[in-house]
Amino acid sequence: MDQEKLVLYRGDYEKIKAYDIKKTYKWCLVGPGVYLTTSTKVAESYRDKGAPVSNNETLFLGFALNRPAAYEKAFKGYCENRFYQEKIYNHRRLQPKEEEKYYQKYRSEYERLIEEGMVVASYEPVLYNSKPADPKARYMKVIYYRGKIGFITKFEFNKQYFESNIIHVDRPMNDPEVWKLFYEKGILIGSPYQDVSSYVNGNLGKNITSGVAKTSIKWQQIINALKPFGIIGFEYIGGVRAGGCGYHRAFSIWDDEYVNNHRVDRFR
Repeated sequence: MDQEKLVLYRGDYEKIKAYDIKKTYKWCLVGPGVYLTTSTKVAESYRDKGAPVSNNETLFLGFALNRPAAYEKAFKGYCENRFYQEKIYNHRRLQPKEEEKYYQKYRSEYERLIEEGMVVASYEPVLYNSKPADPKARYMKVIYYRGKIGFITKFEFNKQYFESNIIHVDRPMNDPEVWKLFYEKGILIGSPYQDVSSYVNGNLGKNITSGVAKTSIKWQQIINALKPFGIIGFEYIGGVRAGGCGYHRAFSIWDDEYVNNHRVDRFR
């Protein structure tokens, strides 16, 4: 009988050959780990995380007499982006004559992007009752539509095994052995009590981020306590702490080799 699969996704700017826990940021939402989601929409939103540019970028927002004037005002913003992409601004700012040289270099490609509809000027409603210096000017926005950058990686896991070895931090923890473990390890989670029995009974049914230590949980201590018992990561409700893409199932997995072995596809 075929095993039921749990399909998860991850968005990255760079094409990562192998995920490495040592390279993850230890102050991530629920500690260090490889973060995965059931939502392709959420994975899409991470394509440009850490990138020097984003998928779509506003090059100009303000008053201009017409579209050609707006494009001209946006040109400097386009050049600024190219300076950072090529690391021209890495150590110092350019002198005016040097900037002019690069402006000439980028002019033809900028005009081509306008012709191809990748740089678009549009009229916008005026914000905060602002008034232009020239009464004929219109409030306009120029956006650079780069298209998709970065990559989406797809993973397939054995659903039963995966879900049996995950702790959900946003749901009630009803296992007394987990609470006993936290007490014995001196990990400040939940409400404090003087003895282990009172602590376990007093916190049973709470999620592991509840109580007095909610804002100061040391996720690495929790991970170190749980890993010897075969726990492979956390699940949490995505879209609650940082909205924008709706609710989704989200995970932080601690075994990078396990994650790498279950990668099945990568695409733009």
